[in-house]
Amino acid sequence: MDEVRKALEPWMNYSRDVMIKNLEFLTRNYRDVIDSCYDLLNDIIDIGMWIMPSKTLSEEKRMNMLTKYLMYPMLIHVVYPNLNFLPIAVLLGALPQAFYTIRTALEAFVVTLYADNKEELRDLPWFEKVGHKSVRNVTVSGVKCSLYKILAKVFRDKESSEWVNYILDLYQAVSAWVHPVARIRIDKREELAAGIIRAVMITTAERGIPPVYGIVIPMEYTDEDLEDLKHLNDIINFTRLATSLIAYAWSIVKDVADGEALRKIIRDDEIGKEAELT
Repeated sequence: MDEVRKALEPWMNYSRDVMIKNLEFLTRNYRDVIDSCYDLLNDIIDIGMWIMPSKTLSEEKRMNMLTKYLMYPMLIHVVYPNLNFLPIAVLLGALPQAFYTIRTALEAFVVTLYADNKEELRDLPWFEKVGHKSVRNVTVSGVKCSLYKILAKVFRDKESSEWVNYILDLYQAVSAWVHPVARIRIDKREELAAGIIRAVMITTAERGIPPVYGIVIPMEYTDEDLEDLKHLNDIINFTRLATSLIAYAWSIVKDVADGEALRKIIRDDEIGKEAELT
């Protein structure tokens, strides 16, 4: 054990030093992205409290909700642990991994909304939903029609369609960062190359140096990384709205602790103001 520790200690010390220096860099140059990481994490904590079964319910009904709905274990065991890593990934200079945590959380919300509302799954306990074929094989793009039907029960038709496209576009944007090569669709007729190697290539061509995640991870940030960090910050803020939107749509017909708090997030958000709640 001492030999293993001795071998790993320089690497652990290096990682710690990189995180400290990156925190100093971000504090000086772009603190917004760190603040946004914790804003998103705090949103998830708030959502977790708001969607808990109402205390006005009997203990039996509360336990029935906790056993029935996939949202509860998904939020506790998938979304929160992954997003808790988000600020760590940012401080390590591991931007692809930061995007991956966001993608995982967003996908978890979408799958949960689908599984907890699908007619044939609705009344099953959550652990049976997870094993069901329709959930095992689910993809975010593959449940577009189902998402629209669910959101149409909460928002007006036009807004429902816009919200579904918003979620799918966001998922596509974060997915482009988690594959070596990928593609993003601009419209029905045009697709563009994407992926990590494409991002590295573009950054190198434009700034004369690869981004930190294209050299080694962990790595200290430079000014050339600020554009990618600003993009990540935008994605985090888009994700805050998307997760709150999905949580609200999920909670609308359920006796949760504070559905009005979720509604207020959507209503008060600058983008959310454009969607009229029914």
